[in-house]
Amino acid sequence: MPTPSLETEQHPTTELQQWDNLVSSLDLEMLCYGPIRRQMGRILYEMKVHLKKHGLDTGRGGRWKPLLDARKIAVSTANDWVRQYEEEAGIPVPERFFAPAKARKDKKKSADSVLLPDSDAEIVPSDEPDKQGREAVEAIFVLTAPEKLAFISAVKELGPARATQLMYSAVVGAAKGVGA
Repeated sequence: MPTPSLETEQHPTTELQQWDNLVSSLDLEMLCYGPIRRQMGRILYEMKVHLKKHGLDTGRGGRWKPLLDARKIAVSTANDWVRQYEEEAGIPVPERFFAPAKARKDKKKSADSVLLPDSDAEIVPSDEPDKQGREAVEAIFVLTAPEKLAFISAVKELGPARATQLMYSAVVGAAKGVGA
């Protein structure tokens, strides 16, 4: 069943009221979940639909880039979120704003990839170390909404570096305890 359009949920009458409703939805999503939340793709998709419908999607009069710049969202990140939403929502390719993503080599399932048994979340190591020789490890945490809010709040409070240290220590320490 299709998700109701954010543009029509509150029945705004003018184009500007419709746009303001979409911007408010995006701001609320960012406030609650931060810029790491992938589900912003649906709101951003609705914004792209709105801009195209009203001829406001290109050129100097376009609203897309200024909106993203004001919220410190990279255009490429926003486009990726929209692309991911289009794929997940099953939007036919000719109706999409972006071509389907090409398979990424670093996302393939391998012996180094860990699939969590009760979800489709995956932990995937990178193959490209930074200047200090450290490598990124992507992990998707499968949490309830209250757990998610508490987790994000804690990471913001601790800071990314300290939160990473604590997560690493907790997981590695727990695994050592299990093996003993």
